[in-house]
Amino acid sequence: MLQLRLGACEDGIVPTDGNHLRKECAIGPHLVFRLHKSLVSFAGDNSPCMTMRETDEFTIGRVFPLLPKVLGQESISLWLYLGSFTALVNFLRLALEQGPRGTSTGGGMIIFILSIIGWMAASLVHCAAIQAADRRLSGMPVPAIDALRASFTRLWPYLGLSVLLSLALTIGLLALIVPGIFLLVAFSLALPALVTRRTGVFDSLSISWRMTKGRRLEILGLLLVYGLAVALVFAAAILLGIIVLYLTGLAGTFGQKLIVLFINAFLPGLVLVAGGAVSATMFRLIEVDAAAVPS
Repeated sequence: MLQLRLGACEDGIVPTDGNHLRKECAIGPHLVFRLHKSLVSFAGDNSPCMTMRETDEFTIGRVFPLLPKVLGQESISLWLYLGSFTALVNFLRLALEQGPRGTSTGGGMIIFILSIIGWMAASLVHCAAIQAADRRLSGMPVPAIDALRASFTRLWPYLGLSVLLSLALTIGLLALIVPGIFLLVAFSLALPALVTRRTGVFDSLSISWRMTKGRRLEILGLLLVYGLAVALVFAAAILLGIIVLYLTGLAGTFGQKLIVLFINAFLPGLVLVAGGAVSATMFRLIEVDAAAVPS
């Protein structure tokens, strides 16, 4: 039996059949994770289930090959849910901006409210994507609707932590950039800790700080690779949009706005869902890697 002490959390036990990761939370200042030595290896390529094994170490080359297994049908559903909802919100915003009341105070207030709704919807789906990826890594995948339902209870802490991280990163980036990059790496595991381990905002920050210690260069490398992949996807989407406009003859103002609306609706959602899977996978690999050191 191996132990990893990280930080405080709520009491609770995740059901296990002896093959899956079991979490036990001790009352007091420390969180105790116990991992059974009987953890099974990953399932075959055609299996919808997978579990972590003791030899799975955190490396850049280990995270990305796991994504095809971590991103299941529920991830695709979450992406389509968010993309469709965001497209509707963006269409309503576009209609208001182009309408006679777009520049009025009332119209501006409605556009602002729609922006807040869109942000909360994106936050909920990102939270659900982390939840779904973590459950798939545990060998117990859940439907997208169940991941969303479970994420509702973590939405407000998630929003609070997101705002706090955004403020810290903004201040850090303004302070010669380097502090912002350091904070980005040091707190990169705070959101998956909050969502999957149901810890509080400050406990999640503490857990992330401890878990990233000694691994921050590897995490920075992973984030850079992921950022480059996202940039390439955005560039490909823009190029594809230009080609579509040229071939369809919709190069006018309406066609351009339609393409931009579509890209803004579905591309950020894809990045959010994939990013949730990346962060959940990174969290679990580091968790297992750290627990592999006997206490």
